[in-house]
Amino acid sequence: MSKSAAPQMMSLSAEELEKLLVELRGPLAPATYQLVEALLRTLQWVMTALEQKTASLARLRRTIFGEKTEKAPRPRILLERTCMNHCVVGSQIF
Repeated sequence: MSKSAAPQMMSLSAEELEKLLVELRGPLAPATYQLVEALLRTLQWVMTALEQKTASLARLRRTIFGEKTEKAPRPRILLERTCMNHCVVGSQIF
């Protein structure tokens, strides 16, 4: 996808997301499923935070990429897979 082309915007309710994840669990390898689940839950969290205006863009940037310091100018890894199919973004657990 080029930088100028915006993706088609999709919206799923929490129930629709859960149904989609149930459907994906079977055909995907466990490690792939965990990654897809973490990505979708992260996207859902970010979209909800923006829609509800519960977080500023600066706070979201820090949550996703971590604090920018002289010692660590590069963004941290966005997602870390954990047991129990939870998603960790920064210090937030979903």
